[in-house]
Amino acid sequence: GEGSTEGSTEGSEGAATSDGGSEQGADGSEQDASTYAPKGSSAKVKKAPKSGAPRPLAPRSGGAGTQGLASSSASTRTAHERAAHERAIPAAWDQEELRQSHSWALAVHLGISRVRTSVVNQDGRALRGVEGVRPVTMDANSHTLSTSDYLAALLGSIDDAMGAFRARDAISRANQEKRDSAMDTISNGDGSENGCSSVGGSGCSADDGSASPPDAANCNTDCNATECNTSCNTNPKADAEVKHEAPKLMVVGICCFAMSLVGVGADGDAVTPIYTNADKRNSEYAKGLKQELEAAGVLDGVQGRTAPLHARYASALLMRLRESEEERATVDKVSTWSTLSSFLLSSITGVPQPVTISEASCTGLLDRFDMQWHKGLLSHLGIESKKLPPLCSAHNLYEGDLLPQFTARWPELASASWARGVGDYAAANFGMGCEQQGRVCVSMGANASMRMFVESSPSHKDPLAAIPPELWCYSISKEQYLVGGDLTDGGSIYAWGMEQLAAGGLEEMARLQQECSALPADSHGLTVLPFFSGEQNTGIGTGTITGMTLNTSRADLLLAMMESVALRLKGMFRQLRPLAPEDTCEVYASGKALFKSPLWQQMLANALGVRVTVQHSATHACSTGAGILALRGVGVAAKVQDLGMTGHAGQKSRVVSPIEAGVQAMDLAFLRQEALCKRLIVS
Repeated sequence: GEGSTEGSTEGSEGAATSDGGSEQGADGSEQDASTYAPKGSSAKVKKAPKSGAPRPLAPRSGGAGTQGLASSSASTRTAHERAAHERAIPAAWDQEELRQSHSWALAVHLGISRVRTSVVNQDGRALRGVEGVRPVTMDANSHTLSTSDYLAALLGSIDDAMGAFRARDAISRANQEKRDSAMDTISNGDGSENGCSSVGGSGCSADDGSASPPDAANCNTDCNATECNTSCNTNPKADAEVKHEAPKLMVVGICCFAMSLVGVGADGDAVTPIYTNADKRNSEYAKGLKQELEAAGVLDGVQGRTAPLHARYASALLMRLRESEEERATVDKVSTWSTLSSFLLSSITGVPQPVTISEASCTGLLDRFDMQWHKGLLSHLGIESKKLPPLCSAHNLYEGDLLPQFTARWPELASASWARGVGDYAAANFGMGCEQQGRVCVSMGANASMRMFVESSPSHKDPLAAIPPELWCYSISKEQYLVGGDLTDGGSIYAWGMEQLAAGGLEEMARLQQECSALPADSHGLTVLPFFSGEQNTGIGTGTITGMTLNTSRADLLLAMMESVALRLKGMFRQLRPLAPEDTCEVYASGKALFKSPLWQQMLANALGVRVTVQHSATHACSTGAGILALRGVGVAAKVQDLGMTGHAGQKSRVVSPIEAGVQAMDLAFLRQEALCKRLIVS
């Protein structure tokens, strides 16, 4: 999210913010909101092995396992055959990845609840098994993050990814040596050319030495074919054709949750915590700032060029810090204000870093016409322009050296360029392949968001005039904007409902899901406002459920809460749709909360009234997008190629079409929800 989309999952990242979402960050990946064990329950959730890590080969029934390989017929198999089986899957993976690309980026997603590092190529595919994830903890009272803890999490995440990168490289080199040795054996006439064949079996290679198609069904039973993934050709001659070469990390890409601000002292060290957009204390100051600017007759002008004066933006935060006696002493030590990604990059390079247009826009302090900090707003807040860093485009890279200790720590990055941070909402759109105006991204992690890129038109003197004030608008450049909306509560509502209403463990959860699926859309008579963690855009601080009777069942409650999220997204979609070319939108959705629930997928399609493509491959869209943008910065034509590509675990994207009866029911439910929302706002 920007904040919790990855989210965020790759996405949610924090239910109280909009972390681009999330790793959900903006991609809905920040947390699995739909599969968990309830508090106080002894039930355990068995999680599937991560798709990025090589899965062990299970021993076959009838024989004991030896290092994951079946040994029931080990006594009758030659050493050459055993070596072929041992290297089968790693060799196939190496060959496939080498065929795909030699252009790789280290991608870092700075989320509100974790830091995730992976390696991505120019097609948006991650290097399997190479990942580093470190958690970070937000202060529950101030909704801030510790700068020292966050820096430690970043370094640890990169360390973990680089450690996996080196381990993978060592395994691949060892496999190459085995293939070379096998070739020598064949050349001496001591072995068979078909390393994975067996007498009378179909094998992974045909008897004539030709490779069979990479289909698990064609594999010999001795090959444990269910694990063969991309290719199962273990012919030593074919393996030897692809020499091992470690992927070169050309560049490092970074994306970060929206609205992060760090006060930096004269010595370059942080003198404040990391401020986020989750602090509800800023709400009153946003209202006060509005009143002051309105009295001065400049409110519309300032908001039209920057952003609506919501509590989520830095203007309300800075006003609070200015007027707070408790915090003023700390703020007086600030020499320069920086975003989180800029501060972290400065910390490992020793060089003060500029801030990208994308991140500056997320603060609400950017003049989106002049592409500079808004001097008038800063002056009103008592902030000197020199206390804010210079601005740059997302393609402006740092080409210098890291500090010596980090060069020694990560020698693989010694020659890599470093891209400056971008908002994770924007990164998630690039990571989902939704770069065109008219392609709408929906992320559903702990929270929920909907976004679309909008291009400015030379014929319009005011390109921002058509954007509804209820939506946020982040500048990517002077020609491109990211427009959308978000909800603090998305998948977190489902998680809460399952925990409270199905306290009997996993079986009870499954039973409740079945009960919900059996109900027609909007058959419960309830109207829900899903603002249980507060909603800054509307100013409504709590969630609301109306229409309950003694006949209301637990399935009614859960269904109504899930539908309420889809209905809020419907409201965003109604405002986004006119901005698309010819009023036509394609909708692509991601996020673990959505992946787990076909019921929610159908709700979303019914609410929007259009087909929805659920992308199972876009779990970590934020980090994927950060890698794509970074590679473009070094001249690589990087782009997610296939919006419907198959995910690492083999799941294909699913297209969900609306059902007419459901569309009509959701239309009526939306009208009720809007009416209730307006009444509460007025009151």
